[in-house]
Amino acid sequence: IIVSGRSPATGNVVIAVTDSALNNEQVLFDATAAGLWMQDAVFGGGAVLAFGKPGGPDGALSLYRVENGVATALSGPIGGAYPSRVEWSATRGEAVVTVQGGQYRVGANGSVAFVVPGTEGATIPGTTTAMEGVPAGVLPGSRYTAGQQVQYIGADNRNLRALPSTSLGAVVDAVRPGEFVGIIAGPYINQGFEWWYLSNARDVRGWMAAGGPGEWLLNP
Repeated sequence: IIVSGRSPATGNVVIAVTDSALNNEQVLFDATAAGLWMQDAVFGGGAVLAFGKPGGPDGALSLYRVENGVATALSGPIGGAYPSRVEWSATRGEAVVTVQGGQYRVGANGSVAFVVPGTEGATIPGTTTAMEGVPAGVLPGSRYTAGQQVQYIGADNRNLRALPSTSLGAVVDAVRPGEFVGIIAGPYINQGFEWWYLSNARDVRGWMAAGGPGEWLLNP
């Protein structure tokens, strides 16, 4: 089996293979010697895939490909913080990385997509059409960037919803006048509104109708 983390024998962070009793360790890659932290290693795509970062387990991890003793980053840092869970698919073709309650789908090629909660299988009332095209991240060329902090300038509380729809999306919290929010995904146009997936000051995430005809409620 493949294992990753600190070796009981040396204390170094390694990727290794052992038998099922965790004996007969054979080191494939010494991450400590390369100045890296490595974890959640698997065999996939003809090489070893693992999550890691320079230094220790104290921040966002990237996906690495380890081959012939060399670790190459396939993705940038995922989610902005250390993950609470990494779960590989049975085929090792992708992993779901959970960071601060949000989930990121990471492909074996290094692709990263934010998983918007509740959108799978959702349908617009009165139709059989799924809510297609809901973005998993910030679309290129949009007015905002992922992680950007903006201020809600409306006069009243504005609902945060589980889905970008006033009729389909259950209210999960609100954004208060003057509150700063973090941009996660968007935009999505529905019901005459431009929707953005946000995190409010209480770290509750949801979709907010940020603007419609004649109004825009986020500054800048």
